[in-house]
Amino acid sequence: MREGWEIKTIGEVCEIYNGGTPSTNIPEYWDGGIQWITPKDMGKSKEMYVSHCERTITQEGVEHSSAKVLPERSVIVSSRAPIGYVAINEVPMATNQGCKGFVLGKEIYPEFLYYFLLSSTELLNKLGTGATFKEVSGKKLAGIELPLPSLPEQQRIVDILDREFAKIDALKANAEKSLQAAKDLFLQILTETFSNPDWTRKRIGDVFDTGAGGTPLKTYKEYYENGDIPWLRSGEVCKKYIIETELFITQLGMDNSSAKMFPENSVVVAMYGATAGQVGILHLETTTNQAVCGIFPRKDYIPEFVYYSLLNSKKGLVAQATGNAQPNISQIKIKNTTIPVISKDKQVAVVSRLDDLNDLCNALQENYHRTLTLCDDLKQSLLRKAFNGEL
Repeated sequence: MREGWEIKTIGEVCEIYNGGTPSTNIPEYWDGGIQWITPKDMGKSKEMYVSHCERTITQEGVEHSSAKVLPERSVIVSSRAPIGYVAINEVPMATNQGCKGFVLGKEIYPEFLYYFLLSSTELLNKLGTGATFKEVSGKKLAGIELPLPSLPEQQRIVDILDREFAKIDALKANAEKSLQAAKDLFLQILTETFSNPDWTRKRIGDVFDTGAGGTPLKTYKEYYENGDIPWLRSGEVCKKYIIETELFITQLGMDNSSAKMFPENSVVVAMYGATAGQVGILHLETTTNQAVCGIFPRKDYIPEFVYYSLLNSKKGLVAQATGNAQPNISQIKIKNTTIPVISKDKQVAVVSRLDDLNDLCNALQENYHRTLTLCDDLKQSLLRKAFNGEL
């Protein structure tokens, strides 16, 4: 720490306030002129400054709850679900009980505290307690020590962090832009390829045998314990090639359920849940649960051609899944989806071209994730230097 810096607790330089939620059963408490922020709002934005929230409350709602209106340029931190989002409000704002508001004294700038709290995410989470979900209390937040230089020094550090963080964010944005351009190109060529007006099309159900799996009763341990038969669930249909399953069942479990063996090179479609409409190709022989539809292999079709055809189908089967809480796509929709009827040689040419593009997208995806990790590491390194007096 540099000479002239002090060590103070957050409680010495800020007043910390809890948030609250007005009764949702009383309309007069809602849709007023006071912005009301939650951890969900902060997670969606993740920007330093916030001026607009998903919901607003009225002055009457404030008066009849534990919510408090924080003056502009306070610092807000999410104290549960999750812990560690940070923002500075540009307008007077209330929070729900998942946030704490820091009203600052004259010896600290909001941006300086903002960056300090960003550097302390790990500490904040360690301070959290609770059985159902962790929460960090205002008392523990008040006891956190922070290095405190003069106001001009705080401003100098903030200016450096602002400048360097902007460069890092630009690097992330460029990586994301390159990735999105590759994805757009792939989808464009996929659509153009399968829009060939010269190709005859037939229903999946008229060309292939299809089927769904089953789930042995969970109450019978002997259906699962020491099982050696792979058992695929819909949530595992999330990549092009499926080479293994997380769970296994026994022969007894298979015999006493509607589970059946799907042969290798079957194309599978998830029918329920978060992965509904996702497509994959089996690189193993496996059983599945009832939420997976199998399209069984034929000698005159390449599995990858079927895979790409289903990806393209009306912008993909994912787009056809219905339902909010539990998206689903029926076997009937899958069977009614059409597929081109072309020679195997033409299928090979199509697959080769799309594989090359898909490989490019995957390479850019890996590069993007490496860039994100590098950028996060760079930010943490800068923050450590800033609060060790090394900038």
